[in-house]
Amino acid sequence: WHALVVASLAMLASAGLLYVYYWRKVARMAQRAPTAPRNARHLLVFGKQLRDGAPDAELRARVARAQRALLDDASRTAWLLGGRTGAGPGEAEAARELLLALGVPQSTRIELEAASAHTLENLRHARELIAQGDGGTVALVSSRYHLARCALMARALGFDYELCAAEDRLTWHPSAVAALSREALL
Repeated sequence: WHALVVASLAMLASAGLLYVYYWRKVARMAQRAPTAPRNARHLLVFGKQLRDGAPDAELRARVARAQRALLDDASRTAWLLGGRTGAGPGEAEAARELLLALGVPQSTRIELEAASAHTLENLRHARELIAQGDGGTVALVSSRYHLARCALMARALGFDYELCAAEDRLTWHPSAVAALSREALL
């Protein structure tokens, strides 16, 4: 609550300019994010709340991007993130089923982080799991609108990371603008 009050006061004191600054930052990162990891040894594929127990188009795009990155370099490990947010399978489990259906090399390591409910928990748990292994650079694989928040949290948690956008490019339709606006608030 303290952080919410301080942020609200800062936004009011700046007459909304602070929000405009963050909106531009989120939009710029969404627009410029690459679609293929360069040096990442690990792909952190962020989950998305399932709709009636099934993945939506955003989760499908994230998993498809991870599949292409794994085909480019089969030595990478795919970390599928996301817990159970309702009845049925968890986000990570649904993502694994999608990934396997798309096809990946036999040697691909697929790990599930299914204990978390939101982005920060995803990253905290993934950091602990990766630290138990060989470490290395991670690619944050998510929807374009979500990448700025992922990057902010990954930096705060000490990750060596690069971005990987699920979509080929940012589209400026109303739902994308609304998603960017929500992320700027967060």
